[in-house]
Amino acid sequence: MEKKHIQVLIWILVPIWVILLFINGTAITLAFFKPLSFITGAAIFFIGVFDKWLWKWKILHPWFVSTPNISGTWQAEINSSWIDKTTGKQSNNIEAYFIIKQTLSNIKVTLLTKESHSELIGGELVKDKNNGKYCITGVYLNEPKLLKVKQSPMHYGALFCKITFSKKSITINGCYWTSRETKGEINFLKRSRCICSGFDECRKIFSIG
Repeated sequence: MEKKHIQVLIWILVPIWVILLFINGTAITLAFFKPLSFITGAAIFFIGVFDKWLWKWKILHPWFVSTPNISGTWQAEINSSWIDKTTGKQSNNIEAYFIIKQTLSNIKVTLLTKESHSELIGGELVKDKNNGKYCITGVYLNEPKLLKVKQSPMHYGALFCKITFSKKSITINGCYWTSRETKGEINFLKRSRCICSGFDECRKIFSIG
């Protein structure tokens, strides 16, 4: 929820509050409206803090917050139908890392491999109405490293990952399709709470762990 949405919501509720006071026979004075700007500011601040940090508190799950906290760096393995033109072989067991930055209302996913990186665009964390489980869906843009452009050009793709979680563990598995008419499966293996910034840093963290 954005700042302007909170302000509009409060200004919608104020007339309702005034009407109810009038119906109950309460005298309406300017004193009732003096705290309004403070209340608006406090609401914006609290909602912002809750959306970014507080919702992750384990004590709030799942009775108050049902959205799973999957933020961090995930070690993954990709099995793809893509054929490497230089070797003529299918690309299986590709080492990959997913960097997930998450707030209650937003999620950002970056995929890193040795040869390229992908950014999820228009993606979101959604809840399946049929079974109540969460999944990551969206479209991503893959950009190869400069020396790999000819071998593996930039392309778009779609991602779908199912999330299974309990109080003790979270499991993520998914699949993808690309504009190059290839597809594959993704197996998430391990998770680190650290937010990494590059492939080598990701590899180092999991090799130490």
